[in-house]
Amino acid sequence: MFLSRLNRIFVLFTGALLAIGCYNMHSPLNGGEVCGADAHVRFVGYVPGPNRSVQIQHAATATGPWTNLGTATSASTNGATYDDVTYYRFDKSFQLSKWSSVAVGGAQIHTYVRARVWVEAGFGMPAHWELLDTFDAQTPIGTSPIDCMYQRMQAGDTSLQANDYCKSDEAPVVEVIAPADTTCDLCTEVNVAGDMVIDSARSAARYACTETIGGNFTVTSAAPELFTLPELESVGGNIDFDYSVPVVQYNSTYYRRRFIELPVLETIGGDANLYAKRTDGTKAVPNGLDAVTSVGDITITVYDANPNVFDGLTSHTGNITIQGDVNGGALDVFAGGSFSNLTEVTGDILVHRFFATGGMFMALEQVNGDLTVGTLRFYPSQSFVSLANVTGNFHFVNMKQMGNAWTNTVSVGGELGFIDHTSQATMVIPLVNAQVGSLRIENNATLTTITGNTFQVVGSGGIVIAGNPALSQCQVNTLLAAQQAGGWTGTATVSGTVPCAR
Repeated sequence: MFLSRLNRIFVLFTGALLAIGCYNMHSPLNGGEVCGADAHVRFVGYVPGPNRSVQIQHAATATGPWTNLGTATSASTNGATYDDVTYYRFDKSFQLSKWSSVAVGGAQIHTYVRARVWVEAGFGMPAHWELLDTFDAQTPIGTSPIDCMYQRMQAGDTSLQANDYCKSDEAPVVEVIAPADTTCDLCTEVNVAGDMVIDSARSAARYACTETIGGNFTVTSAAPELFTLPELESVGGNIDFDYSVPVVQYNSTYYRRRFIELPVLETIGGDANLYAKRTDGTKAVPNGLDAVTSVGDITITVYDANPNVFDGLTSHTGNITIQGDVNGGALDVFAGGSFSNLTEVTGDILVHRFFATGGMFMALEQVNGDLTVGTLRFYPSQSFVSLANVTGNFHFVNMKQMGNAWTNTVSVGGELGFIDHTSQATMVIPLVNAQVGSLRIENNATLTTITGNTFQVVGSGGIVIAGNPALSQCQVNTLLAAQQAGGWTGTATVSGTVPCAR
């Protein structure tokens, strides 16, 4: 009897509410939470007339632009009638895709939705879209929109007054909130045979249980600010990660860092390309990938960011590049949080395009390929402090500042090069007692002094000194004499110097 009476109250109340022309959406509620980006969000409401199309829209911001998500249709029967007007319920679920970060750090994501119905012209009104009223998760009184309006009507309000009192101040817009790390448990993509792309919060949720990826793995700038793939163990192809979160504010774009948590990823069959541009928040980015023990070539490109990656690597058979963004990356970088256990690299290493560097490859002892450092201010006391041997060439290219000498002795099997400098007047290569296979000092526009160096060309290795228009031949003669005194027996090729002063 109680339930029957309650149902009658609901039907009568609903009819009283809708008879005056109200269009309502009771679900989702503004500020309501769902389990994650992969959740099925239920849209429920009432409109006049059967079989009416209710257009559901969503957007990344409260003001749009709005994109059509889909259409719900009001029921054809069982309408609620009041004052000769019958209203019909619509009820349909959709998965939302336009999620974005709701707070710095990305612990939550959010999206915006609304609903509307096309109303034909009539009764002196032009044809128009009628937006549905919406309600907050916490209504002013009561436990739901229906309960709120019922209590107001019991207190003497008209149905219109009750509706206006109970509806959200944000109507017709509804903000839906979800945790960045989904709790929906809807993931079925355990083993992805081909490529995988995360370009939205929904795609991050879809792959939350993925363990293996056969192809390439890409994270775009549209991915969530924080997401975790706790089960991912291997990627067969390349990884290409964008750690930058673009945020538009006051017609300007700034960038926060993205956290990509892959705690058990051990194997990357292809190359790793990591990019991070940061203008807001702390500089520790890119991050993670510390369980990786096998990967191809590594390229890290940053703008005002300090990489913190690959601490699980102890040796590496590919190449490694750490570089500033070509479109303005000439800022400081400290890489002490990266490669902290890496002692040997079989391929080449390139570090370039920064204002200054520190903390580069602090545990590295052996480079079996070439090592190139260029276009930066170099502080050797803070980088390569364990380096003992470079089997290939070791080149300093277009340096802004060389820094002080290293305390560790480094041998270079190939060529030691000081090349293409435009602002260095004095060549002080920071290698103490270094044994090098050959020497090249070339195309240094402002170089005037090359004395004071303690490296030694061994055996009959070649020495090339060319294209240094400000360098005195006397400086060259002094350097060659010092090399001969140390046991060098090779031949020097010298050109483009200034004759000795008489």
